[in-house]
Amino acid sequence: MVDQSELAWRVLSRRYGAQLTFTPMFSASVFVTDETYRKKMMQTHASDRPLIVQFCGNDPDTVLKAAMMVQDSCDAIDLNLGCPQNVAKRGRYGAFLEDWGVIFRIIRTLRDKLELIPVTAKFRVFDDVDETCKFAKMLAEAGASVLTVHGRTREQKGPSTGLADWEKIAAIKKCVSVPVVANGNILCFEDIDRCLKTTKADAIMSAEGNLHNPALFSPNFKLPVTQAIEEYIELCEQFPASLSSVRAHVFKLCYHILQYEKFLFLREIISEMKTLADVKNLNQTLKNALEENKLFVDGLKGDLQLSVIYCQARVRCSGESKDNYPKVRTDQFSREDRKRTLAQIQAEHGNCSVRQAKQLMRNPDKDFSKATRPWIHCVCRQPKSRDCMHELCKICCRKFCIENKVACEKHRMKVLTSQNRIDGIAAAS
Repeated sequence: MVDQSELAWRVLSRRYGAQLTFTPMFSASVFVTDETYRKKMMQTHASDRPLIVQFCGNDPDTVLKAAMMVQDSCDAIDLNLGCPQNVAKRGRYGAFLEDWGVIFRIIRTLRDKLELIPVTAKFRVFDDVDETCKFAKMLAEAGASVLTVHGRTREQKGPSTGLADWEKIAAIKKCVSVPVVANGNILCFEDIDRCLKTTKADAIMSAEGNLHNPALFSPNFKLPVTQAIEEYIELCEQFPASLSSVRAHVFKLCYHILQYEKFLFLREIISEMKTLADVKNLNQTLKNALEENKLFVDGLKGDLQLSVIYCQARVRCSGESKDNYPKVRTDQFSREDRKRTLAQIQAEHGNCSVRQAKQLMRNPDKDFSKATRPWIHCVCRQPKSRDCMHELCKICCRKFCIENKVACEKHRMKVLTSQNRIDGIAAAS
């Protein structure tokens, strides 16, 4: 999971039954060259084992260098071949690394050069089951010790997520000799047994289900949203996480609560959180709101027919799984209502953009006037440098000084005359 399985979240998941965790997906090229990125992203702890570090990349040597930097701190290296995001398409990695020869060389290089730990691979299925099995065999032959199979294609994402195909995972299990981990459609604890029986896999993995409910692997246990946030905050104080990751986790934990108009004001609070103290205040505000609206909340159910006060996975697809977990919502702020509200705001504010309308929905007093900006623009529309004699940015100032043979103390530009040049030569000699 990109930026979503940081150390604090992994520790929380282990507390509620997770037996093996993965780091976020790291870019091998950035990991090797950027020390700041490496220190920020690669965090672990003695209790954070067994742990698999996941990399993406398209160069065998680069991925190997990255793997060797962390092999003492983990139990395996995983090559991510399943990321379906557009950034993976631009970078030619994840599910968009289509050169099987390159993939083979990466895994074989890791297998041959890593002395302490094995290499694993995670990938998505193809439309054709035979091609999927052929790909899985290639990975096993290259040296992957474990295969994690996401039962969706790379096109199945966002609104088109759909159901994961467990039958394809079962076909892969039959055609390879290495252990297979099944991924997809794990929404509650009962799904684990159903998936293992259907696919005959050796283990299961959950990504999005875990993000909505860190207690997914705990049988017969319902984790209140406010308790999950409170425990997560405590772990973030011990194992610092970026505020963007914290906000993302809180949004997912509160997903079912935020579907109702009475609690929409919490969205703005979450989006504006800047510190862990703000997260604590949000959690207290949430507790107060749930208590004040107790009679209303008691009748609200989430996607898995649990009260919205409990953590539960989000059902994003149609079909059998959604029939098993029907949604019953009342007083919901519907998508149509939201569109009408945005259109009304745009009309009232001179046909402002949709983005501005969304911000005005959260904060009606927001001022988009450019005059309120604290900087003065250069001729190139970039902010001018402070104390520049010509009121220009650095690039424009240098160009201006050269063309007009003038100086600027701020940008250390001096007028070079013949006498300056003679004095400089004399001083050097």
